[in-house]
Amino acid sequence: MTQKASMRTIPPEIALLPKVSLHDHLDGGVRLATLADIASAKGLPAPTTLRPSGRSLVEYLKPFSHVTSLVTSPDLLARITREALDDLEADNVVYAELRFAPLLHVSPDPDALDAAIAAVLDEMRAHQVTSRLIVCHLRGTEHDELAASGALRFAGRGVVGFDLAGDESISPHAHAKAIRTAHEGLALTLHAGEALGPDSIRESLSYSPERLGHGVRIIEAKSAEPALYKATSTRHLEVCPSSNIHTGVVSHLDHHPVHTLLDDGFSLSINTDNRTMSNTTLSNEISLLATADISLSMLADLQDAAARAAFDRAAAQAALASARSV
Repeated sequence: MTQKASMRTIPPEIALLPKVSLHDHLDGGVRLATLADIASAKGLPAPTTLRPSGRSLVEYLKPFSHVTSLVTSPDLLARITREALDDLEADNVVYAELRFAPLLHVSPDPDALDAAIAAVLDEMRAHQVTSRLIVCHLRGTEHDELAASGALRFAGRGVVGFDLAGDESISPHAHAKAIRTAHEGLALTLHAGEALGPDSIRESLSYSPERLGHGVRIIEAKSAEPALYKATSTRHLEVCPSSNIHTGVVSHLDHHPVHTLLDDGFSLSINTDNRTMSNTTLSNEISLLATADISLSMLADLQDAAARAAFDRAAAQAALASARSV
């Protein structure tokens, strides 16, 4: 039976499963009601949806402009962080790595950048959910070295990684210095193998990232480029099934390569990418896979794999163990 990505009734055993989330864009999970509140306070029209209008990465990214045009201060970033963690807690996520590109929300100034990151981290420290922050930079935009140096200033204080996101047609080589700077003191994850195929993964692997955001189009190299396929299997893949459908990576869930990748020994985790844009939760993503002949025990094993790949492994494993002991 063909399976499309959609919000579904969550089986209790999946709802109660302690979960680890590694790929969750803060600005992609903002509540519509919150955007309406902010828009009202600013005297601006509120977006009625953040759902993409077409199935491509370019179309999928367009609704982010609604968020970045409204969430423009440390206080507002703090609010959406607090609400995101509340939503994750309700979904039984016990360890989360949230990510955002601060320079899409505040001016390209070191003080403004630091204030934005600090506001998010303050909310993270205050919340019940164990969480860490990945600082992103958007491909093709300026001030990448400012973002990287800003992220480094918070290394060891809640920022655990650096990410390059956005339009994959823009090579990571365009941001090579920033990537290498950030990787001197932070873990690295790069979006690759989503909109583009194995070539984008090959480029990203040249920077030795610990993880790849998405990466699922490596399946195209299984027969054509077995050396690249094997090299990629040494990196953890942050797989986001519903998002992969919404960006046109696959047409239906039953065409998703996650099964083959697992069978071939890849380390991977299941993630939401953008909870509001894709109208999903981590329980929903896991439930979609559970209906595709992956057992509950395998889904629990995937949480262990996610914890091992976390950029604060000790914290993730401790949070998972604590939740399972209750």
